[in-house]
Order: sequence, then structure tokens, then C-alpha cells
Amino acid sequence: MSSPLVQPPSAGTDLPQSATLSSMREVAQSRRVPTVPEPYSFKPNDEDLYLKDSATGLSIPNVQLLKDHFINEGRLKEEQALWILETASSLMRQEPNMLIVDGPVTGCLWRHSRSILRPGEDTGIRRRSGK
Repeated sequence: MSSPLVQPPSAGTDLPQSATLSSMREVAQSRRVPTVPEPYSFKPNDEDLYLKDSATGLSIPNVQLLKDHFINEGRLKEEQALWILETASSLMRQEPNMLIVDGPVTGCLWRHSRSILRPGEDTGIRRRSGK
């Protein structure tokens, strides 16, 4: 009994089944837009992600690595992301001018994230034309 997911080649197909499977693999592995780089497929190790602050001796995130990694659509390990979020939340709670707002809250990250980048710095992100 054959699997319902695997379809035999239709009658009259000139290509043998092996050629069809080969071409299907090639299509699946190729990029739809070849000029767009593939996202980073690795997750940075802790030694690269965290730096020791010389003044305090505490671990701090390597901002340049994170920026490059996220611009290239890289991912972090769950523990790394949680550490960054928890540490940032703790620092924000200590700020005397921080507002406490009940959720849900909607924000526009794009507008605020632009200030992180230096003027004229190439991020690989392009605006749509006409806007």
C-alpha cells in the first residue's frame, strides 16, 4: 500500500522519477531570491555573547555581536534570551522615571530601533519605495 503523500509521476511525464526527485531537492534547497543572504543558522556560545565589564566585573551582552546577529536574522538560545530580558527588566525597574503601564500595550519597534543605528550605517534593511 502506498502512502497518500507520495504521488507517482503522472502518465506521459518525460522525466524519470529520480530526475523529478532530484529537481525537487534542488528547488527546495535554492533561495527564491538568490541575492538575499540566508539567515544565520548558528546560535552564539556564551563566551562570545557575554563580555566581562572591566569596571564592575559583571557579565554584559556583546552589543556588537547581538546587533549583527539580529540584523542577519540569527537566534539565541532560550537561556540567553531570558537572561537578557530579565536583566534588562531588572535595570528598567530601578529607573526612577520609568512608567508602570498595565497591558496590553502596542508599540512601534521600527521607529524606536532606528535610533540604535548610527546615521548612514548600512543595515541591509531597505524601505519600500514610495513611502
